[in-house]
Formats: sequence, C-alpha cells, structure tokens
Amino acid sequence: MNCAVGYAVNTGLVLMKKMYESIISINGGTCELVIGALQNYPKAKSYRGINRDTANYLKMLMDDYQVKLLSYDQSFYHGKFYYLEGEKIAYIIVGSSNISGNAFRNNYEMDILYVLPKEDSLHQKFIEWYVKLTKDCKQIECFDIEKFDDFIWDNGFDEIALRKEKSIEQNIPLKEALDIIDHLTDEETQFRLKAWLAYGPTIKKDNFDSIPALKGYTMFVFEEYKMVVFESFEPRNRYYVFGMPKGLDELKSQLATMKKNEMAYSEFFIDRGNHIKNNERVLEKIARFFE
Repeated sequence: MNCAVGYAVNTGLVLMKKMYESIISINGGTCELVIGALQNYPKAKSYRGINRDTANYLKMLMDDYQVKLLSYDQSFYHGKFYYLEGEKIAYIIVGSSNISGNAFRNNYEMDILYVLPKEDSLHQKFIEWYVKLTKDCKQIECFDIEKFDDFIWDNGFDEIALRKEKSIEQNIPLKEALDIIDHLTDEETQFRLKAWLAYGPTIKKDNFDSIPALKGYTMFVFEEYKMVVFESFEPRNRYYVFGMPKGLDELKSQLATMKKNEMAYSEFFIDRGNHIKNNERVLEKIARFFE
C-alpha cells in the first residue's frame, strides 16, 4: 500500500491501522507514505507541519509496522493518492481526502476509485507517476519527537490552529502518557489503557475538583466519535464512557453534582467497565465503541 497526501493526522492514521497490520504482518507486503506537510522536516530545528500526537503515531508505524515515510522537499506536495496492490488487481483512489478522521467520516469529499488489472495501461501510468514522485522524495529514517509542538488540528481545514492556551496545558502528549503507563505495575491496567490509546484520543489531565466522583481520573476524549472515556491509572478501578453531543463542558457540568452510583442515570451515559483479565475480551469491549 502506497499513499501520498498533503496532510496526515493521527485521527485518520488510526483508522488505517488494520490495513497496515494485514498488509505487513499477514501478507508480508510493504507500505509507503508520502506526506506533504513534512516538507523540509529534516532541516528544521522545530516543526509545525504536523502535531506531536501525529508524530508519535507515525513513529510507531515506522517502528512496529515498517512503514516507509517520505517527504517531498522541492515544493509543497498537496495531492491525494492511495494505491493498494493485490496479486492481480490494484485499487487506486485519487481525489480530495487527506488522512484524517474528518476526511474519512465527516467532510464533503470527492474521490474516484479505479479498480484495474495490473496489466492495464492506466495502472502502469499511475505506477510511473508514483515512482517519479518518490524518486524526488527523501526518506525520513527517524523522528525527533521534541521538534514537534503539542497543538490541536483545526479539523475543518488543511491548516492548523491553536486552541486556548489553557486547553493546551491540560493535554497530555501521547509519549508522556505511554511513559506513565509503562511504569505501572499492574499489567492488566497497562493493557487496557494502551487499548484506548490505539484509537487516538486527546488525553486531558484534570484534578476534577469540579467532579468529585471522578477525582484522580484521566479523560480520553474521542472528538471524532463525540465520546469521552474517564479512565483510572489505578488497578481495579472502573472506567466510564459518556457521549458529549452538547460538548465536553456540558457533560462535565452535569456530572459535577452526581455520585459514582448516580452517573449511569446521566442522559449522556453509555457504559462502564470493570476489571477484566481476558485481554481479548478487553479489546472486543473497547472496539465496539468505535464500530
């Protein structure tokens, strides 16, 4: 699988995770990813083309799935090209969709799918175009995560925007969260927390003085799904899942007056989970929230 896009965001990359697993782990294939927003990355002392959460996710794809990452430095590459090759057939998508959760789920995009036998002349022309592009690209061998800022994407546009400074201070970078999890002594809690992180949440730290019942909890905010998970890094504590159709502030306001045994009566309540030893069952329970 080869993709060449202007922008890639962790909210879209996480939706492609099963494809990477299938292509590389099961079928022994290869994956390449050209990202226009990484133009001139190796030369920069600090970089704002993508945010830190996305950089961490790309690093994981490079390390764990051997995804080859490329940048085109001669100018800003803004095209959108997706190529998936089988034994006899190739699937090619060209259009407007970058790799982002909003592009794949919410935006009004226009894409064209070509299903072509590999011997077809049009397939050969697409291959020639992609090979020419990659010859002019540079491979990124590794990421210095410290170069990237912890800003939030303005998902409605190709540009980026900072939220209020207060909100940025409350966000926990993915690397920091993983470091905390790796130092936990309870392996089952580690596994469950990492299972949530695989779906690319924004992680928010809060002392939750405003929600006494959840004091000591951490918020995993899944904006694409209008969903929040309150998780505890303490073994055997429950997690709580809520929708936020009216926004996070409205949800927190409602929970502020509730005790733990009352939260299930919230209009936004979705589910709560207990300590489970079976890892496969944990993955199944978490996956159903994202179907």
